[in-house]
Amino acid sequence: MKKWCLLILFFISATRVGVLAGTDFLTQIKNCYCSADWVCKDFADMSLPEFLSSWQHLSELISDERKRWFYAYDTPAAYQRRLKDYYSNFERYDRESLDTEWLRECEQYHTFLTTHYLDTRRGVIVQKIQKKRKKPIHLKKHYLQLQDLLVQMVPEAHFSFYRFFFEQLTNVMLKKLNYVYFEEEMSLEHIMELLKHKQLMTQIYRTCLHKTKQASATYAHKMAYHYDRIESVLDMVVSELLKRIGFE
Repeated sequence: MKKWCLLILFFISATRVGVLAGTDFLTQIKNCYCSADWVCKDFADMSLPEFLSSWQHLSELISDERKRWFYAYDTPAAYQRRLKDYYSNFERYDRESLDTEWLRECEQYHTFLTTHYLDTRRGVIVQKIQKKRKKPIHLKKHYLQLQDLLVQMVPEAHFSFYRFFFEQLTNVMLKKLNYVYFEEEMSLEHIMELLKHKQLMTQIYRTCLHKTKQASATYAHKMAYHYDRIESVLDMVVSELLKRIGFE
């Protein structure tokens, strides 16, 4: 509890700076094509109020279907054409489609939120790379993960982003399942990619429903339905495909 009191005091003291920085970020995303590469680099140099304000701008842009085209396209028509493009095989869809482009953007933002922390002593965002060990590493109390900060301080913006992430991931999984099912020669590499997507889907699903209280009962039910449906279809298709080549 004490650390959150200190954090709130820090947030209030820097709010004026944050408003200006948020405005500057909003100007950038209005004038430049967005990309998680440069956006995350900008985030890493911000104070907490700057980051919270900027994240809200970004989340509003990509989670609103009416505004989403503005992220990296000149007109809604150009975005819709790209969205409706057809790809003849798994490889092309994975490499060229707007669906997977969005998924890669979301994954990069997710990675940033889970690997970067606020150092409350210095008021700066830092990256913490945890080495693989048998026992979990307990970070010092003054390091607060950015994802947890969003949950506490701008829960609507946090949930909006992860809701879009979940929907985009499940959309990609269903389309890739269709490609894999009709492949003339089954690719174990493609199946392994789908299984990695399944692990990520579970992680994002839990984040949406357990880390934030913004999900309404109706949407939580809808999300649970899609999660169970896709998990069931994926398991069934993978099992059938493995039987074709004698793995089961």
